[in-house]
Amino acid sequence: MARTVDDRLSKRLDLLARLQYGTGRERSADAVARAVRQRLWAQRPQSAPPVVRLRAGLVLRGGREISPLRELAASKGVAVQTLLVALFVEQCRKPTNTIGTPTPIPLAYPVVAGDPCWRHLIALPTERRPGRRTGTSRGLVNSQLDQLRAALDRLHDFGKVDLTASRPRYEGFTVRDESVLRGVPIQPYKVPAPARELVIDVPPEFFTCGWVHALGPDETVAYLFLLYRHQLSQESNDDGLSVNDDLWGLAFERPRAQREAYRRLHRMGLISAERSDLRNQDGTMFDGADNTLGVRPVNEMTFRVDLARLPDDGVSAAIDALRRQLDGEGLDDAFLSSRTERDGGV
Repeated sequence: MARTVDDRLSKRLDLLARLQYGTGRERSADAVARAVRQRLWAQRPQSAPPVVRLRAGLVLRGGREISPLRELAASKGVAVQTLLVALFVEQCRKPTNTIGTPTPIPLAYPVVAGDPCWRHLIALPTERRPGRRTGTSRGLVNSQLDQLRAALDRLHDFGKVDLTASRPRYEGFTVRDESVLRGVPIQPYKVPAPARELVIDVPPEFFTCGWVHALGPDETVAYLFLLYRHQLSQESNDDGLSVNDDLWGLAFERPRAQREAYRRLHRMGLISAERSDLRNQDGTMFDGADNTLGVRPVNEMTFRVDLARLPDDGVSAAIDALRRQLDGEGLDDAFLSSRTERDGGV
């Protein structure tokens, strides 16, 4: 039986809540991941850029049937989060001449307390057992490692990491060029150079405040795409970005596949999505058709990227937005709620 929208929302909320659920011996996966990433970012070389640079080809189709990130997003699991965090970690490396070599970070446990390990860098949900006290058990660690290994296997299959030299497997994996599709020869990883290639400059808070693991895969693609368009625009962001379905096709291969994603981003306050007066809150025409009056609005949707939202706690913001959606709150009211929360209102 197909799941209803409410079923999907409830399942997503449960997963996000488990990210915030601490055990008797560890803080929550969300808090641990954010803290470890913040330490890595603070320790990066002073000469490094103040942003995380991603190749725009990661989210742009560029004449291909599908983009690399959408290709990864097609299945369940944490492969999208793992790839993006791995790229973040590469750009935190010190010294910089080690970028693109096997990672020195262990998979399961830090070498010294407070040091990073991949199980802590990737926010993996803890398991709730009703009626029982839950501690950090070997079973829980194994469950988290199973998720992480499955993600690395998928990234290896898609040419985003190389596990062939990992001994034992998964330890010391190597990150590869993120913009190639599956089946294309893998390329060594280098930090993208804006002078030579199209780049998305991602504020570090996207990683250090937990948005990278709070957003779903399609929401991540939509956000990075809008961030890229915002950075390309020669106009002030106050004027907004006019993005119609054809332009969305640069990142999404299926018509209107982006709609649920950008609506969620709007609810969370990461973007604002302003529609034509001819459209309902969900972007449809008043009678449910795309073309009630025989003409399409010239600027179907206007988007603004709100970078001021990024320093907020991503998981908490996502939980609040999804709960409001489950309660039936409309898009406009949800956006106002997120703006009030950001501005410290009541």
